[in-house]
This record gives sequence, C-alpha cells and structure tokens, in this order.
Amino acid sequence: MSIEAITRDEFDQHHVSRGSFPWAHERGWFRLAAILGVLIFDAVDENWSYVVLLPDGEGGYRGGDLGTKFESFEDAIDALHQSMRNQMNG
Repeated sequence: MSIEAITRDEFDQHHVSRGSFPWAHERGWFRLAAILGVLIFDAVDENWSYVVLLPDGEGGYRGGDLGTKFESFEDAIDALHQSMRNQMNG
C-alpha cells in the first residue's frame, strides 16, 4: 500500500478538528489506508511540521505522531511518510 497525496477537500471529508493558529499553514495532505497526515508551515519560525492522525475507533481521529522544526518541505515530507509507514506497521 502506498501513501497518496490528497486534496484539502478530501482531507476535510474526514471531519478532523483543527485548532486556530494563524501562523500555521497547512500545505499538504496525505492518506495511507485510514491513516492521515498533514504538513504544516510555521510562518513565525519559518520551518515545517507534520501531524499523523489515526482512527480512534469511534469514527473520529486522534493524534498518532508529531514532528517539528524541519528546515525544508522535503525533509518534513520524508519524515511524515516514514512516520505514517511506522504507524501502519505498528
């Protein structure tokens, strides 16, 4: 099974709750089976983060992993994909 890039609209269909952080800009959304991932650009620190979300068994999602302070989009996406694979293999 491979990780696929999805649109924000596809991501939003999962009804994932979000905080309100004006400096955090979502820049990429991904899916691996039921696992979701999102890449975030921090406009204050000018670096990248990711969040991996896992199904909670009740129709929602819970945090699975968080990575912060990546200097490049490429480093963040590589780390996000590895984390999603790790969560899948569990």
